Amino acid sequence: MNGTQTFTGNAFHADYMFLLASTESHPEKNWGVSLFVIDTKTPGINLQPNPLINGEMSTHTSFDNVRTPGSCLIGVENRGRVYTMTNPHNAISELGRYGAVRRVFDDFTDFCNDSAPDGGQPLAEHPLVRHQLAQRRLGMETWKLLSWQGVSIEGHLSGNGTEVAWACLFGSQERLRFAEMAMEVLGPYATLRNGSHLVPLLGNIEGIHRETLNRQSSGTADIQRDNIAQMGLGMPRLSY
Repeated sequence: MNGTQTFTGNAFHADYMFLLASTESHPEKNWGVSLFVIDTKTPGINLQPNPLINGEMSTHTSFDNVRTPGSCLIGVENRGRVYTMTNPHNAISELGRYGAVRRVFDDFTDFCNDSAPDGGQPLAEHPLVRHQLAQRRLGMETWKLLSWQGVSIEGHLSGNGTEVAWACLFGSQERLRFAEMAMEVLGPYATLRNGSHLVPLLGNIEGIHRETLNRQSSGTADIQRDNIAQMGLGMPRLSY
């Protein structure tokens, strides 16, 4: 196997990685790509650090004449794309992302109920803040339901990836909406990182706001829209 792959998550901590590789010269739709699981210590695999804007570390992975036994193939040859699009792990990962953001949202709501930075009424008593909190709570509940739907359907192997794409697309947008709203409510203090004696909520708002700029995980918004169009609506694949 030869080639490169950027944004390999957690590769420095992993003993094995999944790899999608082209295994057919003239593939048909959804065919021609196979899924493998490979030991990260296999000769020919090179990992280069690739820092992300949210502070996490990804890798740029290169494969130089990497040889693996046939037992590393998952499922049937040339069906790798189908397996990855219907992988329950994708849905579980989106649910985990929701859980992390929801915890910060709940902490932010408590902060707004208890904090009165101007010495007057708590933040949550301001009409605009109350309205924004209600809107974002609605968004969080919608994101949760979409994520659980994806886990349920993909866990029973009865979906085609559309449900996960819905959750990923809506979740990335809702995460950004919450981050922007919280940054506006907290003002300049929201830009402080954890460690400052003035930072609210342990700097989690600043962290989520930076993380929203890293929207490659699980595919970009346009990739998710393409998945919904093709698998959910039966529309043809676009040629770019």
